[in-house]
Amino acid sequence: MEARMKLTFLDIFNTCARLGKAVSDEYQPATSLDTPISKEELGLDSLDVMLTLSYLGELYGTPEDDEGDDWPLDTINTLKEHILKLKTVDPEDIYETTDDIVRELK
Repeated sequence: MEARMKLTFLDIFNTCARLGKAVSDEYQPATSLDTPISKEELGLDSLDVMLTLSYLGELYGTPEDDEGDDWPLDTINTLKEHILKLKTVDPEDIYETTDDIVRELK
C-alpha cells in the first residue's frame, strides 16, 4: 500500500486562501513559507486575508477570542509559528487531502 504524503501548513494555507478569495482564479498560490502575506504576492486583499485567518483558526482550533486579532502577517511562516502556539487541533492528522478540507469548510 502506498503511503500518502501528509498535508503541510503551506497546503492548508493555500487551500484556506483559495476558499477565502471571492474570485479564486485571482489567487496566486504561495510556493514557500517565506512568502509575504500581501496583495502583491498572493492577490489577497484585507477581506480575503481575514477569511483565510478565520478558516485557519477553525481548522487549527485556535481560541475564538484570538482568531485573527494581532496575528503576525509578515510571512506565512510567522503566521504558522503563531498558529502552532495557539492550536488545539492538528488538521494535518485529520485530513488526507485538500479536497477533504474544502468539504469541511464549505
